[in-house]
Amino acid sequence: MKMTFKLTNLFFILFISMSFYGQNTIEKTIHFDKNSYKLDNIDLIEISKIAKLLDSPDFSFLKIFAYSTISGTENYNFELSKKRAFSVFNEIEKLNSIDKSKFYMTWIGESDDTYDLHYNDAHSQQSCVDIIVYLESNK
Repeated sequence: MKMTFKLTNLFFILFISMSFYGQNTIEKTIHFDKNSYKLDNIDLIEISKIAKLLDSPDFSFLKIFAYSTISGTENYNFELSKKRAFSVFNEIEKLNSIDKSKFYMTWIGESDDTYDLHYNDAHSQQSCVDIIVYLESNK
């Protein structure tokens, strides 16, 4: 069973932190059931909020990082994390066009290192996808 943390206000749902280089980051983690890449209704609502941010004049970049646990074979886990990445990407793309020059997506297998993501909060070896939206703060 999936555990979900629910709050109603967008700014409480999304973790906001100041980053260097004059940008705000909005981060959301979508959790999946074991061996699944299906999005539930709560996930779809959260992803729709992310998609709306892409219309903001302050939007600068979108990153999607997908992971899986180590419960299956290495190839299975790699493919599962890829399917999770594309589940999130396809839903965002369905709701709002993604400028590919402002977008990066990758998926991590069980033996892949998260160091190259340059994201300290990576959820390596967990059933989830991290979504990070960068917004310019100096406009």
